[in-house]
Amino acid sequence: MWGFSRETQKISFSVLSKDDLKAIHWATLDVLERTGVRVYSEKCLKMLDEAGCRVN
Repeated sequence: MWGFSRETQKISFSVLSKDDLKAIHWATLDVLERTGVRVYSEKCLKMLDEAGCRVN
């Protein structure tokens, strides 16, 4: 059989650098902190509150 087996083919590339990923992560956290999320489950709200999140 001609060609390469899947086990020997290893192609790796990165579109974003580690710094880009960190910037996206922190921007996402900033958006979540400013806009928040709506949670309807009392159980989840209790867990979030116990974990130190601001719950209202």
